[in-house]
Amino acid sequence: MLEKVFYKTYLLKFLLLDRILSGEEYLLLAEEVAANFQVNLNTAKKVLQELKEEGYIKTKKRVGSKVLPEIYERKFAGFQQLKEEVEALWNKYNLQGFLDEEILASVVSLLRDKRSAQEKAILFVDRNSDELWLGKMELEEHLGKKVKALLLKDALNFLKHQDKDKSLIITTYYCLPQLQKQNIDSFPLKVTPRIEEILDFSLFSRDARIVIICFSEQRKLRLKSRYKELAQSYKNLTFISLEEILESKNCLKADLICCPKVIFNKFKHVFIHMQNLYLYSRFYDQEGLSLLKKMV
Repeated sequence: MLEKVFYKTYLLKFLLLDRILSGEEYLLLAEEVAANFQVNLNTAKKVLQELKEEGYIKTKKRVGSKVLPEIYERKFAGFQQLKEEVEALWNKYNLQGFLDEEILASVVSLLRDKRSAQEKAILFVDRNSDELWLGKMELEEHLGKKVKALLLKDALNFLKHQDKDKSLIITTYYCLPQLQKQNIDSFPLKVTPRIEEILDFSLFSRDARIVIICFSEQRKLRLKSRYKELAQSYKNLTFISLEEILESKNCLKADLICCPKVIFNKFKHVFIHMQNLYLYSRFYDQEGLSLLKKMV
């Protein structure tokens, strides 16, 4: 969020807030805001909706937006005084040789620090290291934020000494009971079921070459053990680690190649020419992921 401080959405909101707090009574229709400030209509609608939800304006179709009177009464005088004080401080540092851009950069830095202190840390807790790192990468890709990864046993110890309210803890339903025993609130996500539950293997002949790509050697050994019965039915079922894929100079060929989506996204140049790829996610919970994105 902080890196977006000068994206069009934020610039437009700052400009409209300036008008509101300077005493302007009416704002334009979304279509007019978009045209006047040279932003797309969705951006204009989003900013006006935010201002409405935050109690600055009320909107009426085909009329526009009216600034709520209490905003003017409560904030107008204070806003004018704030502008005067900021201008005096700004001029003071101009005289000391600071450029306008440098002073503005200090304000942005202050805003970044302030927002960082307010934002919750995002922790992801899982039971083994390979699934932990797959989940971490997938969450960072989905949420667009840094995620700290902790194994379950480490998380239980770490959270004993932390203010739990300052963290958003994401986990799986496998780990949820142990976190609940320690009265740790967390947001659980459903994980992808066993591969034979999401793929119809009856579509493949018994001699079909099926490759499952694994994040690590540890994951490879774990999946080999998990899919022993499947390997007995499909003699050409092969497990290959990401490291083996990266070291190989040949393009992998098979009737079916199963690959975690986050690995494909990270190493597209490696997988782009492979055929018969089936991509799957660590999490099998679109509703949970959508809710999580709204929360952060």
